[in-house]
Amino acid sequence: MGGRAPERKRSVAPQVRGKMR
Repeated sequence: MGGRAPERKRSVAPQVRGKMR
């Protein structure tokens, strides 16, 4: 998983916020 839909992932896992940025 790279970052196809940051908005969708952010909703599912708020933790992704730190991984994405």
